[in-house]
Amino acid sequence: MQTIYRIILLGIVLILAVLCYQIGFATGTYAVVGLGMVLELSFWLGLFKKNRRHV
Repeated sequence: MQTIYRIILLGIVLILAVLCYQIGFATGTYAVVGLGMVLELSFWLGLFKKNRRHV
């Protein structure tokens, strides 16, 4: 069940990143574009994160 939550969260982060890019480029606000970059980076880091099992 944890995998489903992770996939949903990654999808939400990616959608938010795209929205930030659209708003930032339309209005010329670089802070919003920067936020989109941070969200996209967190998406890619979360996508390739290795699952570690605690013993």
